[in-house]
Amino acid sequence: MGDGTNGEKVMWGAAAGVIIFFLALFLWAALAEAGGRREIDAILGSDDPVGNLILALDSKSTNNLARTSLDEIGDPLLLALAPVCDGLPMRRQRPAAAYDPDAPGPHPLVLLHPDGKSDPWTYRLLADWGPASREAPDVQLVVCVVRREHRLELCEYGIGNHSVKRIQHRIYLEVREARTGALIAKETLMGSEPSRCPGTVRSSHGHKTYTGRAIELSRARKYLAAFYE
Repeated sequence: MGDGTNGEKVMWGAAAGVIIFFLALFLWAALAEAGGRREIDAILGSDDPVGNLILALDSKSTNNLARTSLDEIGDPLLLALAPVCDGLPMRRQRPAAAYDPDAPGPHPLVLLHPDGKSDPWTYRLLADWGPASREAPDVQLVVCVVRREHRLELCEYGIGNHSVKRIQHRIYLEVREARTGALIAKETLMGSEPSRCPGTVRSSHGHKTYTGRAIELSRARKYLAAFYE
């Protein structure tokens, strides 16, 4: 009996340790998010919220909040370039740089959603391949990006009580000249296919979604390098 009691104590002690660990992890994440939120709130009240939000993108604690805030207040650079995705010239107050594919690079580019908002890749590419001035007229190329979850297959079991939906990530890229809005090239990046539908499912299966792996930024860089360099 003693051995059993001691074993139970060890088991419950280990379980309590795991619970305490995850509670501490949750508390740390909550405190970090609260601290990041306070920092973003202070930035929004500063004299240069856009510039300071861009600097906050470099911090893990404020990266996502900074990008969301930039989309909410509107990044002037992205808003000036948004018309290009509709085939129109960028909004500008001075002559814009021309894109000559035969001229030596670099050819500064900016990636964005057609509505003028940022993509998770926008500021990572902007830091490396954007114009040093961060002014729209110095941008030669605009990469319009649309993300989609493409349904490859829907497998149903029984009378519709159970199903498996197979999803593949797809990213559609359009490379356009910033000055004119002219389409230069387009490409579709496709993620990996998810697992196949099982032959049979258990009664507790319900409705599930199988999703392939996400598309890495490195694939977009590889494609766009030919235009930037």
